[in-house]
Amino acid sequence: MKVIVEKAREDDWQFIARLGLDNFIREGIVSSIRDPDKVKRHVIDYYQRLGSSYFPPEMEVSAFIARVKSGKPLGYVLVTANAQDGQSGEKEIYILDLVVAAQYRHRGVGKALLLFVEDFARKHNVGYVGLRVSPLNKRAWQYYHRLGYVEEWIEMTKRVY
Repeated sequence: MKVIVEKAREDDWQFIARLGLDNFIREGIVSSIRDPDKVKRHVIDYYQRLGSSYFPPEMEVSAFIARVKSGKPLGYVLVTANAQDGQSGEKEIYILDLVVAAQYRHRGVGKALLLFVEDFARKHNVGYVGLRVSPLNKRAWQYYHRLGYVEEWIEMTKRVY
């Protein structure tokens, strides 16, 4: 399947919100220390409000859509172009969200989106692409490893009340 990745149009935000929410509901990956009901309410609220004006301009957020030639959307990636590594201060493109519709997984769509983001970084003279993935999401964790992503930091949280 030939996948085309392009900048999202205003009318793509409805697809992004619906796919992101559907993915969260289907996967249901929630940390054991978080209240699942609170997480669900927050995620639903986030995707209901999501749109091109959701993020403040200084975040420099871009949305990209993977499509087939006919224009049908298959997945998306949201990135911020102004992230910085906390240790070196180097600029990086940071992936905020990447989702592929379930019926198009294992068909090169996720890889096309990631390669597009990596090329986007190179075109903007940014040497790194970062992302965050839950260790509970084993498939994504392994997938990113296969594509050359490595752990730089392990984020840890403790519930104190």
